[in-house]
Amino acid sequence: MPKFRSHAPGAASASEQLRTVVAGRRLSPYAVSKLADLSPSVVTRFLKGERSLSLVSFDRIFLALGLRLAEPARRAQAGRAGKPVP
Repeated sequence: MPKFRSHAPGAASASEQLRTVVAGRRLSPYAVSKLADLSPSVVTRFLKGERSLSLVSFDRIFLALGLRLAEPARRAQAGRAGKPVP
């Protein structure tokens, strides 16, 4: 079965980042499933890259682990102070 991976070169998808956080915290799929109140088989298959998660399941894991979204800092463009960077 194909693994789900980002198609953007050099960029990690949100799913890949979530897998990295879980691995970095050394959490078992079972522990994650209990924290997020999800089926252990769903979490196991996601962490192995065998399937994706629904947005609801992703949110449950995200919140259970106390994660937050952070936009990467952007360099200010000279002469465009106060204007949003595209």
